[in-house]
Amino acid sequence: MTAHESASTAPAGDPESADELARVKYTAERLIAVLGHDLRSPLNAISLAAETLLLARPDDETAALIAERLRSAARRMSRTVDQVVDFAALYSGSGPIDPSDADLAQLCRTAADEFEELRRRSFTCDVDGVSTGRWDPHRMLQLFSHLVGYAVQHGKEGSVAVRIDGRHADEVVVELEHDGTVPESARPHLFAPFSPGSETRGGARLGLYIVAHIAEAHGGRVAADGRGHRTVLTVTLPRAARPSA
Repeated sequence: MTAHESASTAPAGDPESADELARVKYTAERLIAVLGHDLRSPLNAISLAAETLLLARPDDETAALIAERLRSAARRMSRTVDQVVDFAALYSGSGPIDPSDADLAQLCRTAADEFEELRRRSFTCDVDGVSTGRWDPHRMLQLFSHLVGYAVQHGKEGSVAVRIDGRHADEVVVELEHDGTVPESARPHLFAPFSPGSETRGGARLGLYIVAHIAEAHGGRVAADGRGHRTVLTVTLPRAARPSA
């Protein structure tokens, strides 16, 4: 069963129940979309207030500490909003992929640049072979953003390393390695949004569900493994994805 199937299996019922379920689903999607839009305005205001505080009192250590906490909290909340909105869109079956020429290394580095936390940690994105192919650039940027975001949020304060293996003609393998371990028993469920233990350390694993869904939509697959005291998340993609039907 794929990540999407495990999260979207609907019960059978009579036509009226099906219509009611469709109405509820539509209403929920609209509410999430509106909520995501409306939350971004106060988040932007919080970020602007933090920047203003830093500019107004550049030599005040207490003000700088408060401003940095505000900025950090606003960034985390913004990512959570993005996760919920992306999850709702993918869960509903919207957002088909539209492949075009893309470079995974470039998209990976663009996504990583969004995380200020990585500037205080060691981050690398190494390529072996060719990192170009045909994928949906927007979806791949989402994939890398959620993949790196998981490492930042759930990994320890160590290095984050991405390796792109493009030595094969038909597929490309992306590995992200970060400090911290995931119990072996939990690895098969790591890419499911709601599973035992997913409520710990920052809420449900919506980000990795989105990673899995995007990979599967491209005809790829995901996996998680451990290497000593580090976790490795692997995304395998065909070199050329097919457009969604």
